[in-house]
Amino acid sequence: MKHSITLICGIFLLLQAINAQVFNDSPLLKQYDKESIFLQSNRIYVKNGEKQRVGFLYKSLEQEMEISPIGKIEYLKAKNTRNAARIAGFTIPIIYFAPFIADPDFFDNTTSVVVWISALTAVTTLNVSLNQKSYNQMQRALWYRNRDVLLLVD
Repeated sequence: MKHSITLICGIFLLLQAINAQVFNDSPLLKQYDKESIFLQSNRIYVKNGEKQRVGFLYKSLEQEMEISPIGKIEYLKAKNTRNAARIAGFTIPIIYFAPFIADPDFFDNTTSVVVWISALTAVTTLNVSLNQKSYNQMQRALWYRNRDVLLLVD
């Protein structure tokens, strides 16, 4: 009984190894490994094992997205959202330094300070949420692109 269980386990492991080897030699998997792209961060993407910069407003990925029509649409959404996030990001220092430049007595008025802090918090929150939304949209665009890469295997 003990030998038959060992034999069954051995045969099972042998079949798993053969199956894994056949799958790893698949042209579909090789094409996917070579052509698929994933974001490592908001600034770095990886293709074929090489790290590359996404560029300003994901510019470096523009040509890569031509493979997938749906991915291209999502890419453009991500690019527009990222642009809006950049605009919000540029307004943060303007809102922060405006009271110091415009009115030296600004901090004497409590209402003005509360409005200033609220505006600064709102724009910062908007910036962070737009950046996250852009990143999620780019992830979705790359998912569509990587899916379409599989369809191009000869």
